[in-house]
Amino acid sequence: MKITSLYPLYTTNDIDSSLIRWSRIGFQERHVIETPDYTVHVLKNEAGEKIDMVYADFAYEESFFAIRMNVDNFDEGKDFLLSSGYAEDSSLFTCSFAKFKVFKHIQNGTKVILIEHIK
Repeated sequence: MKITSLYPLYTTNDIDSSLIRWSRIGFQERHVIETPDYTVHVLKNEAGEKIDMVYADFAYEESFFAIRMNVDNFDEGKDFLLSSGYAEDSSLFTCSFAKFKVFKHIQNGTKVILIEHIK
């Protein structure tokens, strides 16, 4: 398994306030990915640091931060997380360009969103 990128992801039900808050510290929206179930706003600052802001009112009642972990092999990534103390915390989501699942660490509650882009 190769990790192709690793950076913060914030899931919220209040996307407008979140976008305003992050723009105040230099993050600008670079592009938006829309699906029927969720919308991803990809933000980047001048230093090239990224954060994804995800509006998804179907998955969680409260906003949360997670680590977005893009991998080249979903099954190997899943095995790695499960063997590292994480448990599955959502269903598998798929769309035309990616599949992803939320994992939560059993002891400390840290969340990782495992993503593989479909080629």
